[in-house]
Amino acid sequence: MPTVDHGALVDADPDRTWSVLRRFGEIATWHPAIAESRIEGDLPDGMPGCVRVLRLSDGRTLRERLLAMDEANHGLTYRFDEAPLPVDDYHLTVSVMPVTSEPRSFVRCEDGRNSLLMAWLGPGRVKTPGMGFALG
Repeated sequence: MPTVDHGALVDADPDRTWSVLRRFGEIATWHPAIAESRIEGDLPDGMPGCVRVLRLSDGRTLRERLLAMDEANHGLTYRFDEAPLPVDDYHLTVSVMPVTSEPRSFVRCEDGRNSLLMAWLGPGRVKTPGMGFALG
């Protein structure tokens, strides 16, 4: 089974980078392929079990469930509940790590189940204005 292990350097310290990525329901604010995102149901954003609904820029919809949020180690894990993408049993863990004493971060995305999503994202598809943040 192929694995995904994708990383990017971010020109922001780990705390600042994590402050963006930890807002699970606000991915549309920094991901150009996502036109709209929101948390559905009664669970608050960031609580394991909460579900975010994403409308892609092409109109397709995804539902993703947060499985774990690790504030102390700057990490989260989620899975696709519904996705119009060619993936099955997709779980992704995102973690933010310091690089050096400089205000930079390394963002790592890993999944041991399927590599097709990162091929769909492709280089340069994920950018965060104002932070110099680019995944891809």
